[in-house]
Amino acid sequence: MGDEAVVAYRGRHSHRYLAVVGGVEGGGSDAVRYAVAYDDGDTEEGVKRTAVVAIDKAAQAAATPPMGEADEAEAATTTLVPLPAGTAVMAEARGFGKWFSGCVTRVRAPAAASRGGGGEGGRGDGAVEWVYDVVYDDEETETAMCSALIAPVAPA
Repeated sequence: MGDEAVVAYRGRHSHRYLAVVGGVEGGGSDAVRYAVAYDDGDTEEGVKRTAVVAIDKAAQAAATPPMGEADEAEAATTTLVPLPAGTAVMAEARGFGKWFSGCVTRVRAPAAASRGGGGEGGRGDGAVEWVYDVVYDDEETETAMCSALIAPVAPA
């Protein structure tokens, strides 16, 4: 395990957060439960499969520039592949830590900007990355989100 996912905290789908899936409990597809560790350090056991949304790591890696000083040379030579419009994603709404399901509606040309969402665009280290417009499942929209705030949903 050890895969990154967006998880409904205590089964509440209105409270989804980034987490790492640890151990697997139980058997059979409906009885499977997971142990997860959230980014804030909180942990939870017995998480139902329906509360976990897997992230497509290959697509995310191709669309996200490397981070950190050690990766500067790699960032200069990396060609980023944008997530296409129509991609199902989990996005960190307004950059406040809660993740919601939605869909990419527009992809904008690479830009260098500071980390954040809602028009800020990038990470602040000068790295060039694509920015996205997203419509959430509840019809709310967000524009110019940086790739760090978006996670493509893994195919089922």
